Amino acid sequence: MPYHVSLSTIADEQRYRVVVVDDLDGSTARHLGDWLDAAKRNPGARFEIDLSEARWVDQRALGRLIRRHAGARLEGRLEVVGRRRAASSHLAVTPMAVLAAAESLLTAF
Repeated sequence: MPYHVSLSTIADEQRYRVVVVDDLDGSTARHLGDWLDAAKRNPGARFEIDLSEARWVDQRALGRLIRRHAGARLEGRLEVVGRRRAASSHLAVTPMAVLAAAESLLTAF
């Protein structure tokens, strides 16, 4: 699962914390958006999406997710935290040792 959900309840308020631990790509963002649609039917629910542990975030997919749930953000029910500087692609976050190994394999032929 590319994200983990935890729940804490304080009084009548339920706080869901979603930690993205893998890539937040288009598919993951759609699934997370569908889950939010169902979960926010509970009027006492609040949501936090934490991107600090994400390996990679597709900024376009994140933007679509945020726009899709703009009403919840305006109501103060949805917060996105832990955003890092955007990487333009998966290659931008690939360790240099991996790229060097790939280059040596490609030039060996």
